[in-house]
Amino acid sequence: MKKYISIDIGGTAIKYGIVSEDAEVLLKKEMKTEAQKGGPAILDKVIGIVEALKEEADAEFVFLQPVWLTLRKEISIRHH
Repeated sequence: MKKYISIDIGGTAIKYGIVSEDAEVLLKKEMKTEAQKGGPAILDKVIGIVEALKEEADAEFVFLQPVWLTLRKEISIRHH
């Protein structure tokens, strides 16, 4: 069974977990975003999440597909 790391970066919380290829939520966690610390701090948190969950998910790679992401004007990514 393939497993995927899922991350939702919100203004107040980063919700993350592991989802199976059948869309079953296997693990669900969250932490404060602390947006006032800026984009690089949020990115550090996301990297930490991926590193922590990578072994648990037995993931070989991570694919990020943001719908809309803006981190205090430092990073702006838009997906069409």
